Amino acid sequence: MHLPARSAESRALAQLLATERVVLLHAPSGAGKTSLVQAGLPPLLARRGFVSTGPVRVNVPPPRGGHVVNRYVYSVASRLFGQRPDLMTPTDLGTLSLTETVHQALTAPTGTRPVLVLDQFEEVLTLDPADWSGQEEFFVQLGHMLDETQVWVLLSMREDYMGGLHRYNRLLPGQLRARYRLDFLTRDAAARAIQEPAARQAVEVTDDAANAIVSKLADDVLQQAGLSTDDHRAPYVEPVQLQVVCRQLWQTVRTEKGDFFPTIERSDVDRHVDVEGALRSYYDRTMGKVARKTGIDERLLRDWVETKLIVGQRLRGQTTEPPSREDPEPTRILRELEDAYLIRGDTRAQATWYELSHDRLIEPVLEGNHAWRVSNLPWWKVAAHLWRMTGSDVLLLKSADLRQLGRDATDGLTETEVAFLEKSRKESEHEQKMAYAMARAQHYAARYAVLWVIIMAEAVVILALVAL
Repeated sequence: MHLPARSAESRALAQLLATERVVLLHAPSGAGKTSLVQAGLPPLLARRGFVSTGPVRVNVPPPRGGHVVNRYVYSVASRLFGQRPDLMTPTDLGTLSLTETVHQALTAPTGTRPVLVLDQFEEVLTLDPADWSGQEEFFVQLGHMLDETQVWVLLSMREDYMGGLHRYNRLLPGQLRARYRLDFLTRDAAARAIQEPAARQAVEVTDDAANAIVSKLADDVLQQAGLSTDDHRAPYVEPVQLQVVCRQLWQTVRTEKGDFFPTIERSDVDRHVDVEGALRSYYDRTMGKVARKTGIDERLLRDWVETKLIVGQRLRGQTTEPPSREDPEPTRILRELEDAYLIRGDTRAQATWYELSHDRLIEPVLEGNHAWRVSNLPWWKVAAHLWRMTGSDVLLLKSADLRQLGRDATDGLTETEVAFLEKSRKESEHEQKMAYAMARAQHYAARYAVLWVIIMAEAVVILALVAL
């Protein structure tokens, strides 16, 4: 979905691209680059005589055992031919140059000029940070393609990776001097992005209601040094969060009022807009979708997010570990999570570190995971997770619980569950030994008490006889 408040940005970018052969679009993560190049830019380019490809990425893995000259060129070729079902894909796809790929797969009607859109272009730098030779070869071919064809190019990437392009700028016409920065939505732009789509559906979102939504999204908590927290009001709104919240509000109001309702008012926002609740629902949907698409166990995926990306005191953590080491291509799971804007990667010292995309996701993740475990796991596995998070041995299983689980509790367990059962069994054995020792002590104490009574009785008798 393209945000209508991006109309000015779309026009400016289209104008810049029309006058330059290659343009670098850069923005913070979650600012809405992909939605802009997918929906906002193409119709404006069409008015200027351009035809843009659907966003193409360089993340298609090379085929196993196949010959691929350059993995990034191969990925572009795979994407372009995939967009043209009318063309027969060459059997030697991995040997095509970028110029040959464009000549064969990228065509435009007479009188128009094609625009190749390379989205999430930072993947050239992050898929294999040590592959400098492959990266350089790709930029060399990109420069040759621009020299040898009448194709325009738009490169779209996260701005925190722009420094990695420095060594390759010289290989492109203009050395990537033509750049456009897309920022987060201002508060006014966010309000327009709420009201204008609704108006096209003949629904008025009142100014008071729109401003209330913006305020809920702009109000946040910052984590400061020393683990202190401060409330603050940001001057901007993140587009992804805006879309998630507005989608939930629209569905809730439609359920309450029916398919046809004339207005969304401040009272609707006060009753139904729950930012954390909307983010939790989005997180839950994404976890299920990624698990189904990649085949990863959803419990494993949720555990990875909670244990690797959230650390003590409910702060964001970072990790280089993938959710599953057994997956033949573990980065595909990470890419799905990045595409959903749940996580973001940061490449440093030849390694990519992953973290949650926003502090505001921490509570929705924790609450969503707990609810999912309660609904989908046996009670003792929920207790095992809580034991790991709290360290409280009060949650350990008792002897009767362990006997009831039997051997069924030994298959398909996580490391946490194995440790939980082992600790429970040790504590149970210790308690049994202590109970046995106590029973033995009580038994001997009772026997000694009886003997003492007998001895005392005999002493009394002897004393009585002596007295006589």
